[in-house]
Amino acid sequence: MKYLNIYNLRFLAVALFLSLFVACAEDPIDPTGDFTYEVKSDNTLSVAFAASGADAVSVEWNFGDGGTSTSLHPVHTYDVGGDYTVVLTILGESGSSSAVITKMVTLIDSPVGGFTYESNYLTVSFTNTTEFGVSYTWDFGDGETSTDENPVHTFAESGDYIVSLTASGAQGSVPSTVSEAVSAAEGVIAVFNGDFTLPGTADIIQNWDSNPEFGDIPGWTSEGDQYDCGVLLYSTDGAVADNGTEYFGKLRHTDGPLYNLTDHVISAGETFRLSLDLCDLYWGAASYRLYYNTGDGIRHILDSKNVEPWIDAGNSSNWVSYELVVVAPEESVGARLGIELETIGTEWGDPNRDGWSGADNVQLFIR
Repeated sequence: MKYLNIYNLRFLAVALFLSLFVACAEDPIDPTGDFTYEVKSDNTLSVAFAASGADAVSVEWNFGDGGTSTSLHPVHTYDVGGDYTVVLTILGESGSSSAVITKMVTLIDSPVGGFTYESNYLTVSFTNTTEFGVSYTWDFGDGETSTDENPVHTFAESGDYIVSLTASGAQGSVPSTVSEAVSAAEGVIAVFNGDFTLPGTADIIQNWDSNPEFGDIPGWTSEGDQYDCGVLLYSTDGAVADNGTEYFGKLRHTDGPLYNLTDHVISAGETFRLSLDLCDLYWGAASYRLYYNTGDGIRHILDSKNVEPWIDAGNSSNWVSYELVVVAPEESVGARLGIELETIGTEWGDPNRDGWSGADNVQLFIR
């Protein structure tokens, strides 16, 4: 009996030892780990995360904006910048305690460029619609730039221009550049009979006012007699031709000016460009100008230019192109716009021939 008790005690001791050994061998190991993150250089709202650790079975991400993932290396893009609490949960074997790692991620909004525009002839007003912008650089596609947020730009001539806006945001953000084709064009103000077109194939000297033989020349009025101001058939070099259908306005300096009052009513801020061709027949100088008429019958001069086409054309009667650009003053607003032509040559040589000038292709634009 004594030996049996000793044997039982030894058996219990061995069994207890074995049970303790087995229990220790099956106890699960808690996982450990951490994570890193990197904000994308081309998108400051896109973040690449990477989990690391030991004794893990799976991972769960909570990106702090409602987004989740179970990937070891997820890339998550946020909608807007801000501070986000990112939680990584590392799961181990059944029965183990999960590892939870929490970090604050701060993101910066990069600008999202955009703009609209409204054209008023050659003047274009730009409206900046950029989000998260701090500073701006505009390239208007004509060599001109601006750093205004909402610039107003006047192009020198009609055309299609590629306008680019580069928006910069807060420090660390990625600049944004957007480009768009912008059309700018001068408007045309009707000048009645600006090319002095008349029917017929013979030389015609025509009065600007009523003439019983040839009738009126539309659009223009003269203060001279019927043989000093009119239209004449011409050839391509400006000399008188005896056939064809092209005509130019013929002016003598001893007469008053020719004038053409258009139907355009001047508005505030408008700019006008008068374009015309002039030639000298007999060494006469010329003057051309823009005026306005408020209805009182007076031609109020906006601006005027005196030129010498014969000299400008190399001492010849060839045609020379000229232009005059005028900004409408406040006192002209509401009045009608007009064109005035005049010869101002001096008399030397034959007084019956000096001071004759020709005008053609008279056009008026608004810009």
